[in-house]
Amino acid sequence: MVGCGNFHAFVLTSGNDQYLHIARLSVELKSGENHFDLSKENLLVEYARFDGNVSKILCNDIRLDSSPKELERFNSISGSCIVTLTEENFKLYQQGKPYEMNFVLNDVKFENGIEVNYHGNVIVGWMPG
Repeated sequence: MVGCGNFHAFVLTSGNDQYLHIARLSVELKSGENHFDLSKENLLVEYARFDGNVSKILCNDIRLDSSPKELERFNSISGSCIVTLTEENFKLYQQGKPYEMNFVLNDVKFENGIEVNYHGNVIVGWMPG
């Protein structure tokens, strides 16, 4: 999992040519569990597939000469997401410093019919390089 910015997380497949992108659009987080109904909340969860490895272009301030071509992209249409921040990480989030969060995606369905369940941690924040 790769995280960057003020809440962009990417879950890459083992081949690094597909990812789930989870992003906060205008949702404020609180300490502890934050529950989102993906059919209603302003939280983006999307699936994208490429013709090559995208791991080097995610959360990167350096653009490569050639990037993989996007083959398809679909938004979630239903399901739920739980984002959990410990008290310590919530304070870092409020200060604009890198922090760690936990994601749980439950029964997330995308426009193309793909269904996903996922659980993982990610460090979020801009770090040079």
